[in-house]
Amino acid sequence: MVPINTERDEMLPEFPTHNFDHVVLAIRLPNSEPPLHLDAEIHDSQLGRMLIFDPTSSYVPGGQLPSYLQANYGFLAREGGGQVLAIPLVSAESSRRTRMGKFALTPSRTLSGEISEISTGNQTAEVRPLWQFEPTAERTKRVENFLAHFLSQLSLTSYDVQNLSDINRDIAVHYAFGSEGFARPAGNFIVVRPCVLGRYSQSMMEKTEPHEFPVDFDHTGIDEDDYSIGLPPGYSADDMPDPVDLSEDFAEYHSHINLSAGALHYRRTLTTKKLTVPVNELP
Repeated sequence: MVPINTERDEMLPEFPTHNFDHVVLAIRLPNSEPPLHLDAEIHDSQLGRMLIFDPTSSYVPGGQLPSYLQANYGFLAREGGGQVLAIPLVSAESSRRTRMGKFALTPSRTLSGEISEISTGNQTAEVRPLWQFEPTAERTKRVENFLAHFLSQLSLTSYDVQNLSDINRDIAVHYAFGSEGFARPAGNFIVVRPCVLGRYSQSMMEKTEPHEFPVDFDHTGIDEDDYSIGLPPGYSADDMPDPVDLSEDFAEYHSHINLSAGALHYRRTLTTKKLTVPVNELP
């Protein structure tokens, strides 16, 4: 049994506390068996291999670590005493959201196409409780509201959500839509936004004044978009943004766009590598 506080940093090895708000299990594994290579598998110098398991979690399967347990400390209660137990931070590759879209742009500046979005790891723990018990009408409204943040004169033509009730499977979302006036006229040119959907920004990371407190993220993970926009016959790119490659200890961001076979191809990836960024490491 491992009492723990789901607010990270409430318990530290140098500052023991009894301020717990949750309890998880540490299940001993046979040292004679090969490693399971699961995120929730840890090794203790005294007790050997253990699997951290939260039996109350409805959205994270056994073998994975909920975000509130990662990079945290609990108190391992055992016969004859106990000890502070460090629970590790899992790699960003364990939690991923991949959004792939294929679109076509008409001479009248209307964009139409479809997107497939796959969520894995802790990304599913964010999506599943929002979608699982919603009526169809509410799900439709949720998709339309999301798209409306980025698209004008939107027309949602179809959508489908798969694997919501099976926490051991990745969540797949597919939707198709049209957007009139997606490209903006600019004299003899049109201006096309290649990212189409999604925005990777947080106001707290864009402050001009110095930060006074560390910044916490919900979980580590990888968010990636891969879009293809077919241009009308005879259209070509007069100018395109330069590639962007940024790297810090806590995150990386890369984006690239090119024109090939009459289509704009855009790809970007944001990798969040840490849960907490100290003030002295903030840009």
